[in-house]
Amino acid sequence: GVAGTAQASDGTVFGSSFSGNKILQLRNSAVSTLAGSSSAGSQDGLGPNAGFTWPAGVAVNPVDGALFVADFGNHKIRRVDRTGRVYTVAGTGAAGHVDGLGTTAQLNGPYGVTCAATGVLYFTGLGDGSVRTLTLTGSDPTTAASYTVATLTQGIASPYGVTVDSSGLLYVTSAGANQILLLNPTGTPATTVIAGSTTAGSTK
Repeated sequence: GVAGTAQASDGTVFGSSFSGNKILQLRNSAVSTLAGSSSAGSQDGLGPNAGFTWPAGVAVNPVDGALFVADFGNHKIRRVDRTGRVYTVAGTGAAGHVDGLGTTAQLNGPYGVTCAATGVLYFTGLGDGSVRTLTLTGSDPTTAASYTVATLTQGIASPYGVTVDSSGLLYVTSAGANQILLLNPTGTPATTVIAGSTTAGSTK
């Protein structure tokens, strides 16, 4: 099924086929494959020559229109331009928790992604209960050496989804705790429960 969706400013909708290992696009009522093939893989490349393993969240970078994809099975963040060319911009492929340049940073099951107006990417790590940032700190947005990964917080129970509002505040779904969390990424991150409790239910 589709694990994540995002819409570009021109109306194009993108989706990740989690089990199909593809990134799909919907344009003018027609669905096509932007990148990836039905076979799991991790290679960079153009269109069907690129590989994903269980791609999850997708987000459009408002700065340049490119996509960020949380490549869950490969423990990487991938960049996909509108021609379908895929670049690895963070993660070594080994599961872990190491901040730093995209070339040496280690991620653990990245899943949810959201992009701020500035182009900063926020993503969740299911494997380590984290919310982290990916920031372009170099000049070439297609190379991992131009990005830096940093941790905002850790210890969230199964953080699946994340989104950012116009003021820069983050909202994170904690599937493990049945809660919606508010996270302020500026200064010392402060996490606040704004909805739900640790007990599953459907009360208003």
